[in-house]
Amino acid sequence: PQHGIDPIVYCLSENTEPYRELLESKGIQVRTFSRSSHFDVKRGWALRKRIREDRIDLLHSWLIDDNPYAWMATVGTRLRFIASLRSRPTRRDPLRKRIDRFVFNSAQCVLANSLEVRDFLVEEFRIEEKRIEVIENGIDLDRLMPARSKAEVRKKNGTPLEDFLVLFVGRLDKVKRADFLLESFSLAIKERPN
Repeated sequence: PQHGIDPIVYCLSENTEPYRELLESKGIQVRTFSRSSHFDVKRGWALRKRIREDRIDLLHSWLIDDNPYAWMATVGTRLRFIASLRSRPTRRDPLRKRIDRFVFNSAQCVLANSLEVRDFLVEEFRIEEKRIEVIENGIDLDRLMPARSKAEVRKKNGTPLEDFLVLFVGRLDKVKRADFLLESFSLAIKERPN
């Protein structure tokens, strides 16, 4: 425990890489729950049982698809529940949207990682702005500082120093709009061929 907090990570799948080993090396317990389908009600009940056994004081759900499980685990209990929205979901059918709205409104607090996501919660899910806390994603700048000079990197990659380089970082998912990025590149290259 650090600062009187003893975190436990509940993973709603058995896919725990690449973080399980790192978390456990820091003394953080990781519990997994197997799944038999995309939305598996049994996982919600298993989570509820395990949370009761572990005597959890606060449950923070990290992703929109995990929020209903957190709600199932806490409904009818005194356990506090914080829901999160980490990005704007691209498609939600009307039923799922109603479920999301209900779950967000059942949480004691809703976390967003940007002002845009906060505004989306207010507009799309009708969550009161005063119930939303914005905590932006942290970046460890020391880890990102280049160990080599720009000239060294360019030379190694065979890229002229004066060329303009653009980097995309993210998963190749529809929500990341890599197609739009490629379209933008094709327009930019007309103005700046290098």
